[in-house]
Amino acid sequence: MLGLLALCVGIVAAQERLGQYNVDKSQISVSGLSSGGGFTTQFHVVHSASIMGAAPFSGVPYNCMTHHGGDCSQDPDVINIDTLVTDTNNFAANGDIDPVSNLAQSKVFVFHGPHDFFVEAGAGRKIVEYYQRFNADVIGEFDIQAGHGFPTWDYGTDCDATFIPGINRCQYWGAYNALNHIYGGNLQAPDPNTPTPGQFISFDQHEFRNAVSNTAAFDPIGYIYVPIGCQNSATPCRLHVNFHGCFQGRQGWIIDDDEYARNTGYNEVGELNNIIILHPQIEPTDDNPGGCWDWNGLDSADYQTKRGHHVQIVKAMIDRVTG
Repeated sequence: MLGLLALCVGIVAAQERLGQYNVDKSQISVSGLSSGGGFTTQFHVVHSASIMGAAPFSGVPYNCMTHHGGDCSQDPDVINIDTLVTDTNNFAANGDIDPVSNLAQSKVFVFHGPHDFFVEAGAGRKIVEYYQRFNADVIGEFDIQAGHGFPTWDYGTDCDATFIPGINRCQYWGAYNALNHIYGGNLQAPDPNTPTPGQFISFDQHEFRNAVSNTAAFDPIGYIYVPIGCQNSATPCRLHVNFHGCFQGRQGWIIDDDEYARNTGYNEVGELNNIIILHPQIEPTDDNPGGCWDWNGLDSADYQTKRGHHVQIVKAMIDRVTG
């Protein structure tokens, strides 16, 4: 038993150090599903000076949990956007988040399936309303007949289902449509046979976690996909960070290891368009059994500000990649 434990520790310790790449720092964006969708709006609003675009899938508006609790997902009609806008302005005035003027320069893509009963589609419409108040370039997609899962062309369960692995085959490229809006509408689209010959790298996340909080539920291992065109390239690439949903990290019970990171379509879009894709991973813990992103104060009281543990850790990863 001790020998096996030592072997496992050695495997984790052997993970690569997250590298630095030639990245255009004006072209960094984020997206996510479910808890990752909530964290997407959160991370974007907190760091809007450096994050130029966001794509929440089955998410909720920024700071919704503070006022509305479970109604954010189950009764979104009660979400008071005026209150959330006031909160945002106050946080910005106190320096807890970046100036809200940055949001007017942002591109935002919101996806929500009408068959989603975990997070009602009205929450997505509230996200659109929230961003409109800050004059962001925001569009919503609410017509794809999806359940609670990430929409792909041909991978996963039935499109209208809410079931393992939380990836839905909808004959719809969610990753492409999100990134295409964020990056101006001229990206090359993948097809079902698009290869991913770039580097899919496992890296050490605890280096970043331990610098902030050794109790934050970050898996020892994260993933990054580096397209061929971004390896040792003199031409700057873009960077996109994708946040999985609850139970969908490397050790999540509805996912097989790197299944989510490899099969949601982001790496294919990245390969075709020289976009590096960062896939940070949350792990299940006693305090966070779902392995969820902290969109609700689960990990830190200041979760919706620059002091939030998950926010700090991801920002440090981005800073490493971009140099």
